[in-house]
Amino acid sequence: MAVDGTPLVSLRRDTPRSRGPVWHAILRIGGRSLFLLVMALMLAVSLALSVGGAMSANEEVVWGTFYERTCEPKPRGGCRSIGTWISDDGSIRKTGIQLDGWPGDGGTVRAGYRPTGFNNDDENNIVHVESLAYGWIWFPWLMTLYVIGTIAYYLARWWPGLFAPVLRKRRR
Repeated sequence: MAVDGTPLVSLRRDTPRSRGPVWHAILRIGGRSLFLLVMALMLAVSLALSVGGAMSANEEVVWGTFYERTCEPKPRGGCRSIGTWISDDGSIRKTGIQLDGWPGDGGTVRAGYRPTGFNNDDENNIVHVESLAYGWIWFPWLMTLYVIGTIAYYLARWWPGLFAPVLRKRRR
């Protein structure tokens, strides 16, 4: 309450304070709508990457050795390893290729290369260290779960009764 005893927030249209809550409500609805639109787009992209990765999960990964030639500085610090990758059997040789991961001692590391399939390494000009070689399968699913969780969290926060019927049924 204000000093004169009137409420700070008034929804009556005949008071000068009514503009604040109306504009506040418009901005709140607009912001929430924009947030949900962006999250829906992120969900669509993460689902497309998830399904595409799952469909090409049987594609061959060729293993070989990455030899670092240079380390280009990244905008946020650190560096990007650029070098040559040679398959174990010597049939594939890629020069000027990026390494997803970190080279070992002496600038060499065992790395995998996926020449075909959805979002393949040939199009992206990249090879992956062993620990990250199958990230294209699990990371999009992790991103999908994160986006769904974020949407659910904010929906429950903005509209507290939204999930109440579901939770009430579950408790019985």
